[in-house]
Amino acid sequence: MSSGAYSLYIDLSAGSGGGTGGANNATILRSVPLPHLSGQVHFTHRRLTLAYDTRGLGPDPLSIEYRFIDANHTVTADGSMFVTIGNNELSIPGDAAMVSIRVMPTNPPGPRGALTALVEYRG
Repeated sequence: MSSGAYSLYIDLSAGSGGGTGGANNATILRSVPLPHLSGQVHFTHRRLTLAYDTRGLGPDPLSIEYRFIDANHTVTADGSMFVTIGNNELSIPGDAAMVSIRVMPTNPPGPRGALTALVEYRG
């Protein structure tokens, strides 16, 4: 049985700007690839966790939007949620090949805490 995990830090340098309120409050866009197939191994168990911490410097909760896209470039699921301090799990649709995450600007404008996407998988 094959398995693995990886994490991606979601910050302004990894995404694109936009929005208002200065650079540290811009909208963050990040695409996260999701393993589905590796040769003959089909990963049937996949988990996406968004880990968030402010250390008192950012908003809690943090507003995000997400959408899952399959290998045919079709949006298979989308939604929004508030990420709170700690681990926040998202259910991955079976045919998803990637997830697009958009971190919304804060109101009032200001810095955000650290947000990381952790992907775990096994076949």
